[in-house]
Amino acid sequence: MKALITYTLIFLSLSLSAQEKTKELADAETAFANYAFEHNTKEAFLKFMDTSAVVFKNGEVQKAKPTWEAKQPTGGKLLWFPTFAVISTSADLGVTTGPWEYKPTGQPGDTAASSGAFMTVWTKKNNEWKWLVDIGITHNLKNARASGVSSVEMNHIERTTYDAARYMLNAEYYFITAYNKTGKEAYNTVADNDIHMLNPNQLPTHGIYSLDAALVNMSGKMQFQVVGSGVSKDGDVGYVYGTASENDKKGNYLRIWRRISRKWTLIMQTITI
Repeated sequence: MKALITYTLIFLSLSLSAQEKTKELADAETAFANYAFEHNTKEAFLKFMDTSAVVFKNGEVQKAKPTWEAKQPTGGKLLWFPTFAVISTSADLGVTTGPWEYKPTGQPGDTAASSGAFMTVWTKKNNEWKWLVDIGITHNLKNARASGVSSVEMNHIERTTYDAARYMLNAEYYFITAYNKTGKEAYNTVADNDIHMLNPNQLPTHGIYSLDAALVNMSGKMQFQVVGSGVSKDGDVGYVYGTASENDKKGNYLRIWRRISRKWTLIMQTITI
């Protein structure tokens, strides 16, 4: 009985800690969005940016700081908020996603000129969350309402010499090889139960049972090339980004992998073409 009570208390403690970590990450994303509304998008992206942050443009991977410094502030407002988050056990790496819309003036009653969804990788340094990778798609469809931030919090306790960075990249390269051979069928072997997919001109899809809907507009003939990656300190969450091309179209992609025991599963993906 005592053992059961102790286990229950440990479980509740871990759950509470995970919820607190998720809230902290969601609060960082919300503060980022609020700062953009109160000031402007350029100032917000520079203020909340990690020094090694990257962005994407027409298939190119660019250093975020000079890219955003070169932009001119506009009178419009970019509005967004998080609806889903993944955070590592060590709470040094997290990912958020949610809807965005752009309003030309940002005034009450202003109609959105465009809309879509974003995905942002965050890193925590010196007890402060900074965005590391930012990517998004446009769909110009009505975003669904969200009642809060759903999440997947890792409670990974394994401490070994396991080379997470290498094995996570192996999972990525194995997936690309399988995709080159079997096309969209490759997703069935790596998809996490909580997989989130962002594709252009399509509302985001959530969950393994929505995988077919997420893949319906994909030809299965894209070419992926890895450019950068990273993993959490505990080696349970990782990200890979790079270029995606098909015929004369060129864009970018971001994939988020989570580790369950020694298996890596694909939990989030954004492709811009």
